[in-house]
Amino acid sequence: GGSGSMHNKYAIFDGDALETGSANWSLSAESSSYENMMFVHDPSIIRGYRENFDWMWAQGRSPAVAASPVPKAGPLPADPAPSVDFNGTLFPKYMFSPRGGTEAVIAKAIDTARISVDVAMFTLTSRPIMNAVLRAASRGLTVRLTLYRGSKFPFYQETAAKKIAVKFLEGRVEKGLMHNKFAVLD
Repeated sequence: GGSGSMHNKYAIFDGDALETGSANWSLSAESSSYENMMFVHDPSIIRGYRENFDWMWAQGRSPAVAASPVPKAGPLPADPAPSVDFNGTLFPKYMFSPRGGTEAVIAKAIDTARISVDVAMFTLTSRPIMNAVLRAASRGLTVRLTLYRGSKFPFYQETAAKKIAVKFLEGRVEKGLMHNKFAVLD
């Protein structure tokens, strides 16, 4: 059930550089919305993104034969050797969805934080991630959430009860969005 979309925003250049972030390649993203992007030059991360691109490509359809059946997806690419050490816990360098475990790893990273959790997120509706945010506040961490004003946020009463700082942003201009998707921990 549910609906999904190809929501990735990345490009691989010459197999040697990766650009990723929240920004769509559009005039609106450039001129109206709060966005982020970064370039990565880590061969293991680029290899993972290449595997993800190839995974998606294998499931795609040509515009000329859009009604053709979608091939069954194989296993989702994953970091074979998590090596990002954050406060003594190892995390993967990259992850993908659907059903790749991203939600659980985000919650685990928040649970691993010791000082602060700063989040800039277009929307936050995940109960497991919100539970991790609430646990962080209960541990006395500084928690700040910046969310898009027009998105659903079913946890406002809980954040108010825990005295979690929440701010809502629109875009930089009338039709823009606060479209960021990142967190800074500690």
